[in-house]
Amino acid sequence: MMRLAAEAGASAILALVLLDQLGGQESDALRAVSALRARRGGRAGPAVPAEVRFLATSSLGRPAVPDCALCETRDVYEEYAESAPRALRGHAKRLRERTRVRTRSEIFGEVPVDVFKVPIRAEEMSDYLRWRGLLLRALEDTAARQEVLDRIGGLDDADAEAAPRTKWTRDSLLRLTAAEQTWLKLPPLRFAAARERLAAICESALRRSQTGHAWFRTQVVMVLAAAAPEIFVDLLPKLVARAVAIDERELSDQLFLECHRLLRRPLEDIPADHAAMRLALIRCRDRLENLSGPGETAVVRKSFGVVKELLAVLEAKAKPRPRNPQHGWWLLREDLSRHVQAHRMEASLLRVRDYVEDLVFAQPPEARGMEALADWESCSTQLCQRALVNMTVLHDIIAGDYVSDRVGRHDQRLLLAGISDADFSELRLVHDRLEDMVERTWAPDDLDWQREHRELLTRLRWWHRMFTATHLDKGRTAVFVELVDSAPVVPGPRVDRVVQGAGVEFKTLRREIGDQTEVFCPAPLLAEVVTHVIANIRQHRRPSATPGVRVEYGLSEGRRLLLTIRNTATDPSTHPGHGLRTLDDKLRPFGGSITGTPLEGEWTFATEIGLPVWQGV
Repeated sequence: MMRLAAEAGASAILALVLLDQLGGQESDALRAVSALRARRGGRAGPAVPAEVRFLATSSLGRPAVPDCALCETRDVYEEYAESAPRALRGHAKRLRERTRVRTRSEIFGEVPVDVFKVPIRAEEMSDYLRWRGLLLRALEDTAARQEVLDRIGGLDDADAEAAPRTKWTRDSLLRLTAAEQTWLKLPPLRFAAARERLAAICESALRRSQTGHAWFRTQVVMVLAAAAPEIFVDLLPKLVARAVAIDERELSDQLFLECHRLLRRPLEDIPADHAAMRLALIRCRDRLENLSGPGETAVVRKSFGVVKELLAVLEAKAKPRPRNPQHGWWLLREDLSRHVQAHRMEASLLRVRDYVEDLVFAQPPEARGMEALADWESCSTQLCQRALVNMTVLHDIIAGDYVSDRVGRHDQRLLLAGISDADFSELRLVHDRLEDMVERTWAPDDLDWQREHRELLTRLRWWHRMFTATHLDKGRTAVFVELVDSAPVVPGPRVDRVVQGAGVEFKTLRREIGDQTEVFCPAPLLAEVVTHVIANIRQHRRPSATPGVRVEYGLSEGRRLLLTIRNTATDPSTHPGHGLRTLDDKLRPFGGSITGTPLEGEWTFATEIGLPVWQGV
């Protein structure tokens, strides 16, 4: 517009801009304009004096913060509405609803509110923008950073009580940092001194605040947990006690939702000491347990279940992970198989299964439902710590062809789903469905009720059949336990039985290695491999010839057993067949291999099977 004015012959140009929403550098560049030289008739004209003036500025709309912090906040609660513990999902959905984008008619049709729909006065909104403008300047100006620190340090609670502020208030700063938590990752609020001061401000705001609204206190909890997680963890028992005392569901839900947010991170990345967090949750659990019983409030009942679930997640994260597949396999044999065989894992799951099965016949008393939930909690803790945690290093084995053949594709997919995320949400899914079945109206004739009941019962039966059953049929234990018990194996006796059973004459060299060395390979898989090798020898033998077989054992650097089966009187193909490739695929996840090589001379073919020596722990 200024260029067009110069081309039209203006002698001087003044541009008045009502509202500056540009970035700082762009605004400064326009303020620096002093003259324009327009082109007239293809030639440069005289310089025309020019000036740009901004009548007002706003801290909103500037692109200084890389991404939309408000959108990020909303997206977080969108995700928590699906991933949080079931008892907290309603709270996450309410937060998602409160932070959604609203239309102009919605905004002008209600009283002024902040991002979380807490009523806000005009002077408070101005102060919100005042803080935001200072933080924007602090991104580029060290003097502004110092001003932020000075003003935060001056937010003394006693002074606020004596003479309430209208500028640079504590509540406005907390509203801003709750809505746009990106500021806590940027200077100067990311500095340790600022975070500590923010934590102190949050603590005082939870005790006494000019904004006496439940959803404002949830904003304070958001800032406290994001700015100073360690201080948040230390204060957690005290804050939970306050939420219970005033019977404020929003406050207690937000406290535990922040715990969930911390626990979603890997253990080594949690910004608070996990031992301190465990102690804080235990103190919360003990306090809530003392308040449970006749006359308990809804906040106490709901919070008690959430705390126990969070503790279970933390215990699973804190349990040391196996170092490698053999270590994980050894732990499964010690922690899972021994307990299943000693009948220590099955009873609680059977009680839960029986409760769900009986639901179709009669409505059980409420106490029976609570017992079923407690039994599943005990069972899921055992399954998590004794099975799933140790299975995390066995992904390649569980995803392999051997496990697929042993348990079936459907069960293989369910096993992989069970270890697919660090929180082991498949166990929590059973808990959520059981809790829903306990709490919902008993309606065995309702189609939705029947569907939920059938799905829950199917899941319970699967966990029992796969992990905890002591006697399935014909003396068999749980499917996964049976798989774990099949390795390691001493190859010598197993190979002898297979070859002798095929009616083949053979000789063995270095038998002591095969009789004394354990290898990491399931016994049925080793038998399948040797059976296939003997079948190949018979298939490719020369007419009227009787092949000779020699079995030889060896060790490679003490960590790998080499089982070589040579034979005579065969006409092998020059390339390994499909059978050997299939067996190699099955052996590979266990660290094994199988290769075949044609020979010249008396021995016509050699099959070499490499198996890792069992190291265990």
